[in-house]
Amino acid sequence: MLRQRVTNVYFLCRPVPWVYLPLLAYQDVFVMTVLAWVAHGFFWFARSPRASRSVTRAGYCVVLLLAVWGAVDNIIFSYLHTDATYKLFILSDDLHLISGSIPYAMGAATPYVWVLIGILTTIAVTEGLSRYAPDFLRHARARFYSPLCLALILIYVVGAHAWAARHLRYPSAALNAEWAFISPWFEKKPLPSSALADYYDDFEPEGRRPAYASVWPALLPTTPRYNVVMVVMESVGAHNLGLYGAPYDDTPQLKRLESHAAVFNHIYAAQGNTSAAMTALFCSLYPRLDWFPVPRWHPDLASRGLPALLEQHGYATALIDSGSISEDRRSEFLLDHGFTSVVAEHRDPRLPQDPPLLSAAVDWIDAHRTKPFFLTLWTMDTHHPYIAAGDRSFAVRDPMLNRYLNGVQSIDALIGRLADRLQQMGLADNTLLVITGDHGEAFGEHGETVHGFTVYNEELQVPLMIVNPRLFRERLPVDQPGRQIDIAPTLLSLLGLPSPAQWQGVSLFRWRPHRRAYLFADDTNFILGVIDAHMMKYIYDFNLGRAQLYDLAADPDERHDLAGDSTYAATMARDKLRLQAWASFQDPYLRSLAATADNQ
Repeated sequence: MLRQRVTNVYFLCRPVPWVYLPLLAYQDVFVMTVLAWVAHGFFWFARSPRASRSVTRAGYCVVLLLAVWGAVDNIIFSYLHTDATYKLFILSDDLHLISGSIPYAMGAATPYVWVLIGILTTIAVTEGLSRYAPDFLRHARARFYSPLCLALILIYVVGAHAWAARHLRYPSAALNAEWAFISPWFEKKPLPSSALADYYDDFEPEGRRPAYASVWPALLPTTPRYNVVMVVMESVGAHNLGLYGAPYDDTPQLKRLESHAAVFNHIYAAQGNTSAAMTALFCSLYPRLDWFPVPRWHPDLASRGLPALLEQHGYATALIDSGSISEDRRSEFLLDHGFTSVVAEHRDPRLPQDPPLLSAAVDWIDAHRTKPFFLTLWTMDTHHPYIAAGDRSFAVRDPMLNRYLNGVQSIDALIGRLADRLQQMGLADNTLLVITGDHGEAFGEHGETVHGFTVYNEELQVPLMIVNPRLFRERLPVDQPGRQIDIAPTLLSLLGLPSPAQWQGVSLFRWRPHRRAYLFADDTNFILGVIDAHMMKYIYDFNLGRAQLYDLAADPDERHDLAGDSTYAATMARDKLRLQAWASFQDPYLRSLAATADNQ
């Protein structure tokens, strides 16, 4: 437990002095106290020596099990920066979503050594004290099982909890492994309010809202025959891209292509989850505010898919994924929503996965160029554990971040070669080359790594470029906030096609007053967020009852929380109602689409 606490402090609370380490262990002390008193009660009821020996053996097994669990939890925390909870198993599709990370974490001998050390230490301490210090144990037991000691422990636990609730920015630092595992059972979602319907306009589907004018009517094509090639960069947000101002030269090809592209500077995924991104990109729907994403929950959801709509207009459609799409029933979801072909080759996970994408894409395009086509390429090498071609040093301390940046650079080079091949094939002027990410990736900016655990920018702000020399004679920057769910409607607007009635997104080339982006994360806490047209970001943790507010225009790294400024009290109260409105609207709306699918 001490090693776990030290690990938590190292990753989450580096500004907190080490003198506070005993305070962070209050949950461990509480759990051990409860177990000790439970065992004491069993011994009190055990009237025979045989019964006492049975209680001793059972207690010994429980302690050994806790030692093993604590060691395993510490290993998972070291690599994923989240505790092992039953919800992690559910969210990761029975660990399939992190199947590449777990072998990497457990691949060396060190993790197993720590598990063994935990077991041996427990045995050594218990056996050593019982054999060589029986008098000490007898006196310690007498003092421990006393009203005074119990009162002191309770004062310590209550005081430490009050301190942690007030001063810890990342509550996970004090989370006990056992409590972390069971605590999600006690969570409650926000309750809807009867007065929330006034805020529904932000996420009402296309068929229920008024029409909005086009911002750039000159962009509307004379013929809807543009091909579409979409490259979705796995786990690539805007935060670490040189294209968006990061201090890394990892996107030279994207910088080259932006001279004939619309570059969207503030696009947000709603959730740091690949399945949620597929739902947004291909069905223009916000995610379920629940553990199971739409593809796993209802892959045949009754919302017109972008590929299905394009196929109806004569397009060939395909998705080529260099990773695995078996998780969350994604393949079923993609096929149900219009992709004629879904290809995902299983290759050696210890090697880079993306290099074959280019040849596969060119071969498919060459075979289908007699009619318009919609091809999606989904990369993999920037997913944890970041096994990519290249070993360039980006002068960063974190070796995982360095591997990740090599992956970004590798994908950037692939996109550059793909654009060149489209040019060589005479397709560049007639093809919309769309470049985006499914979500971002965290590297400790706010105490977490990988993705899916927060709603901060490093996880949810994604890049978006639409490249076409005919439409964009020069770089067109777009600073208006937008959502991942807006990408599909934007493509349809450029093709001269209307959006389906079920879609919640709006074309980024259509003016809409006060466009807001809604955000969601559900790890150990139920967290929602909203970004308004003025780039003010409000975050509310409905489990902890904590609010945060950031001015993204002045503070894009979200370091200065304005929630304590009374100037923004009215804004925060209104935004909390917006989040409650979204929570009360979203899942019932998706359930209505599921019911429609069931009745078809």
